[in-house]
This record gives sequence, structure tokens and C-alpha cells, in this order.
Amino acid sequence: MYVRLAELYGTRVLTADGSGSVAAVFVDADDWAIRFLAVAFDGVSGRVGHRHDAHLVSPQQLHGPGANASVLTAGAQTNDLKPVGVGRIVRRLSGRSVARLTARYRLPPYWIGPEPWGSASDPQSALGGEHTAAHHAIRHRRRPGPAYPVARIVGARVRSTTGPIGRISDVTIDRKSWRIRYLVVRPSQGNADAEVLVSPYWTTGPPVRRLARIDRPADLVLAAPRYRPETITLREEQTLAQHYGFLVES
Repeated sequence: MYVRLAELYGTRVLTADGSGSVAAVFVDADDWAIRFLAVAFDGVSGRVGHRHDAHLVSPQQLHGPGANASVLTAGAQTNDLKPVGVGRIVRRLSGRSVARLTARYRLPPYWIGPEPWGSASDPQSALGGEHTAAHHAIRHRRRPGPAYPVARIVGARVRSTTGPIGRISDVTIDRKSWRIRYLVVRPSQGNADAEVLVSPYWTTGPPVRRLARIDRPADLVLAAPRYRPETITLREEQTLAQHYGFLVES
């Protein structure tokens, strides 16, 4: 159902004129949606072959046999993709850069509409022209927000309203909607292998100076049920949300 970030790294990506693997992932922290994958392409010559450069691929450009396929297929040629230096992929993409890339790729503007992909809940539906549900208020951003490399989120310290909890050891990504579904938190005390799942929406925002804040007491987070995010069921997600005092969609 979900895939960890560590498993997404190295995933093969095929395009019309080349193949490569995922080298970095950029997330829009407003929606916790994956905006771009930095793909290091294979080759026999020059900069790309030696992975000095990567190219940015939007999930809206991906298609193939299914969202959970081990190989991703992009409907674009590498010449049409934005190159970035691998040494710079740890930096954020400004909102202006995201807007330019969205226009360059001829993608639907996700910042107009209530869902993470504009009027749709997943990138494939956005390209399919899915209409906004009537009960949702349309959100209009003046421009998209910056996209942060997920590598900056992993390793961040986690602090609750009553004290420190631990560190983010990984994130779990829903490959259908391309959103970060859970932050995987490893407590600083107790069993070093024990991990708890925290929804990014239960935080007060993206980590600032490598510190993420949760607006719930530490004992509540540490007492959360332990689940494997790769195999968690809807019922377990509902139980987890009830533990934190939130509701989840059925």
C-alpha cells in the first residue's frame, strides 16, 4: 500500500530516450505531496553518464502498469526535463522554480483547487481532467510553495508539547496519490528498533532547522500502536487516528 523513502531511492525510471534511477525526492510541505523526483540517468558519455546531473520528473508525467510497479515510466524525453546538478539536489526548489517547471512540462497548475493536485487527489486524475467536488472550496494560491528535498526531513528531531520524542527515521509514501502518508519516528528512549507512525498533518508544519513539532504530548505519541507502514490496513489506520484524536477518511 505504501513505500518507504529508502525503498523509493534507486527505483528505475524509464523515459522515451533513456533510463535512470531515483536520486532525490522533493515534497511540497503545504500538501505533503511529492512534486518532483530527481532522476540520475544512465549513459555512456559526459555528465549524465557519470551522474553529475539529474533531471526532475513530476509524478504527473509518470504512467505505466500501476502505482506500485517497481519500474516507473515517464511520458517525456530527457531533453524536455529540467536538469539539476546532483550536488545541488539537497537544496529546495523555490515556488517560482516550481511554477516554471509546471508550465514547461504543460502540467495542470496544482495550486488552483482544493486537492494536492489541483482538482484531483492524485496526479493521474489531475491529468485526466477530474473535476473539483462541489462540496470543496476552491483554493487559489498566488503561486506554488517551495518544494523541499525529503532528505532534509529524514533525521530531523521531533519535539512534542511536553518534550522531545526522537528523530524521523524515514517517511512512508502513498504511490497512488504521491503524498507522504506517515513520518516514521524512532523514539530517543526505549527500544532502539521501535518506531511509531505520525501523520505529517499532525505536526505544526515542515521541520525548521531540523526540528519538527507535534502538537500532542510525548506520552501520547510514544504510546501509539506499532505498525509496519508497508502493510498497515485501513482499520489499523483508523485505530491509529483515533489514538491521536483525529478522523481518517473511510
